[in-house]
Amino acid sequence: MSQNLSVLYLEQGALFWLESGAAEAQAVDDLGVKNRLHALLQQREHQVVFAVNGADVRLFQLDLAPEERRHLDSSLPFMLEEQLTEDIDELHFARFQPNKNQVDVAVVRRSSMEYWEEALGEFADSVPWVSEPLLLPWADGHWTIVVREHDLLLRYGRSEATQIERDLAEPLLSALAESHLPEHVVIYGNSENEDLAQLPNRLRATMQENAGVEAMAAIEWRRGGLAQALLLGSSTDRSDARFGN
Repeated sequence: MSQNLSVLYLEQGALFWLESGAAEAQAVDDLGVKNRLHALLQQREHQVVFAVNGADVRLFQLDLAPEERRHLDSSLPFMLEEQLTEDIDELHFARFQPNKNQVDVAVVRRSSMEYWEEALGEFADSVPWVSEPLLLPWADGHWTIVVREHDLLLRYGRSEATQIERDLAEPLLSALAESHLPEHVVIYGNSENEDLAQLPNRLRATMQENAGVEAMAAIEWRRGGLAQALLLGSSTDRSDARFGN
């Protein structure tokens, strides 16, 4: 990501601001922080986004037939209806088309959006809303993982990203590797041995077999979290599958 990217996020109902290059986030309920954030939002070279909990967003990639492109706004909910358990009237569908034959879709509950809007307050209409794991850098054949206390963030495609509970990481990453085997994995965290252990043994063995003597270079561990991952990406990594008011 660009070094001029800042992130707003919610933690236990409170709004925090992770400023570009900062070591720690700041609580936005402080008047001085609010004023600086308002000033920053006026700068075109600096972007601020609201990072939505990845568990609250479902992401899809769809191939489009010519007849589907003509009425996409009205037909999109029905194209995904069988893959969703909720009533589509209770959901919001945001889309981004990288080309005329594909569409990336983010699906969220309208009730969740109402909660986020209230929590953002005066900033609700000022920033785009993005699923948190989609903020991670990405390139073809690469996975980026951020290991946290109870879960991990993973991005493995342009609009393919997820948030996984640590207890479920091994089976889910194993299943994902069957269809999206990475050539390179970057893992951010605070304990190298524990963080690397999140990668299934079978995945590491397969990467080693494919990469030969260069296998260890194919899996990198870096100390840090989301803030450090953001600083090492580029603006072209960013997904445009955003939503909000």
